[in-house]
Amino acid sequence: MKAGIFGGTFNPVHLGHMRIAEEVRERFRLDKVYFIPAGRPPHKTDQGLAPGVDRYFMLKEATAENPYFEVSDVELLRSGRSYTIDTVEQIFSVLPRDSGCSLIMGMDAFMEVETWKSFQNLFERIEVIVVSRPACPELSGARADQTETMRDVILSRISKQYRYDPETSCFVHPRMKTIYRFKATAIDISATNIRRLVAGQKSIRYLVPETTETYIYQKRLYV
Repeated sequence: MKAGIFGGTFNPVHLGHMRIAEEVRERFRLDKVYFIPAGRPPHKTDQGLAPGVDRYFMLKEATAENPYFEVSDVELLRSGRSYTIDTVEQIFSVLPRDSGCSLIMGMDAFMEVETWKSFQNLFERIEVIVVSRPACPELSGARADQTETMRDVILSRISKQYRYDPETSCFVHPRMKTIYRFKATAIDISATNIRRLVAGQKSIRYLVPETTETYIYQKRLYV
């Protein structure tokens, strides 16, 4: 079995999230993509964050028709802040022993990786797929070459022994796990903007799955 771990606040889940997961699943031939809504993310405040149970059920409804997608509440059930390394270890513990697993993250999150708990251990434990996403302010202007930006981050903050393989668009290491760069379809949808639209009583149709739109209005989220 080959699985992908796709974490985030999903506040709310939107079509950009869904498309990224589908493209990564197809490109890397994943048997399962685990969507994992964050409990209490260490790099974000709780302000404006919908209750975990609501974000979980929005994901459950949004992914229900895709047999390759599954939603896990491991971070919601864990007390305290949600750390990726703990989630990775927990997912590994429930997968078959010979399973492969990849961590899916956006370029914006990757840029802050040195602030993560035990981030060096993370790259010793699991392959990482870094998804190029639109509207990433850290990559504007002279830093628009995302491969070079990734190289700078990897060599300066993770390990100088990583080397880039242009044929597979990945960074390889003699001992640590491979880091892939994956360019997804540019769907520029922002959860922040969706919440702003809801608060302003504007339409969010075609930005989120229909089930998510219905759930938000029924539960009066983000108003």
